[in-house]
Amino acid sequence: MKQIIIISYLLIIPVSVFANEPTKSNSNDIYWIIQAIIGLIAAGAWIPFFFNIFKKAKIKLKPIFYLNNKVQVKGEWQVVNFIELSIISLNKNYNLNKVEVNIKYKNEKTLYNGDIFCANNIKFKLDHYYADGNKKQEDKIFDIPRNLYLQYMYVFPKDKPITCFLLFKIDKANIIDFEYIEIVFYDFKNRKKINYIKFSDIDKDSNTAPKEFFKEEDVRIAMH
Repeated sequence: MKQIIIISYLLIIPVSVFANEPTKSNSNDIYWIIQAIIGLIAAGAWIPFFFNIFKKAKIKLKPIFYLNNKVQVKGEWQVVNFIELSIISLNKNYNLNKVEVNIKYKNEKTLYNGDIFCANNIKFKLDHYYADGNKKQEDKIFDIPRNLYLQYMYVFPKDKPITCFLLFKIDKANIIDFEYIEIVFYDFKNRKKINYIKFSDIDKDSNTAPKEFFKEEDVRIAMH
């Protein structure tokens, strides 16, 4: 509010100067013209700040790594999705209150709601390619710090990309290619922003697991 009052005052200066200018003698014309120019320059300098007040945060995201595996919960199979994301908030900081995720699979009409969760130790089966061209699945354990999960990211800083992880389960028995993943962000006023990840956004050539989080010991949660 203080900024708006200051801007309004600076905008009024040149108007008041020109309104009073005819009553001044010719000897003072240069003085009033200079004062008017200074007022216009000062007002113009505040214009970018004025527009920034009303700019909204714009969230952009890009998948760095994607993996899905199956896990058995209480005798039922579920699909677990793991995504490493790069996120940036343009124009201003974005304050995150909560996040939701949905996924639509190819050739299906249903939009599945994802159950977002956090696990310090998770075991996935990854394809390992050998020099001779052979492929073998190996168990790899990810030890992801809790503060790097998306649901615990409370601020996306302005124009500064951050890396985070999203882990969610789907009540589905089979692993098939998805059409798109819908990520819904809510701020503290319950306003939402929706972003989409298409299957085509996954770069298969660079879709490599984050090795800095690999771990080689037994875990509590095993993904099969």
